Parts: sequence; C-alpha cells; structure tokens
Amino acid sequence: MSRNYKFHNPDGAYFISFAVVEWLDVFTRNEYKDIVLDSLAYCQDNNKVIFEKINYIHNNPVEEGLVYNPEDYVYSSARDYSGEKGILDNIVVVD
Repeated sequence: MSRNYKFHNPDGAYFISFAVVEWLDVFTRNEYKDIVLDSLAYCQDNNKVIFEKINYIHNNPVEEGLVYNPEDYVYSSARDYSGEKGILDNIVVVD
C-alpha cells in the first residue's frame, strides 16, 4: 500500500477503509476507541458527510453504465429519495 496519500484539509471528512491486524486493540485501548467513537459521532452530526455517501452510493449504478438515472436502478434507495416507491419497506429518507 502506498504511503503517499495525504489529507490536505484537516477539517475535511474523509472515507477511509482499512484492515486491522490484531484488531483487539481497537476495542481495548481507550485512545483507539475514542478515535472510532469520535469519527462516528462526527459523521452522525454532519449531514454533509451523510449526503456525500448517499449520493455516492446512489450514483454507482449510473457510473457503471447500468442505468441512466439513479432512481432507475431497481435495488437502490434512490427511488425512495426521488419520491417513488422502492422495493424495500420502511426506508428512512434523510432530509
């Protein structure tokens, strides 16, 4: 994995995926737990982050050329967000 990635905006929200080796430390060391909890709280309190992720997910089928519009993809909650009925019940649409 490259170590060339840098976060240029210290106040920005970034999506990071990673694998944890010896994962037990994440749940037993307070400094790691605090980082995880603070990150989750930030995402919960910041609607901009939530909308970025929702839009990213909704636009994946469009980017892959499967559909022309996000709400055209049968398995997407984009239908619910556009006012149509999706295939799942009880979808919570974030305003």
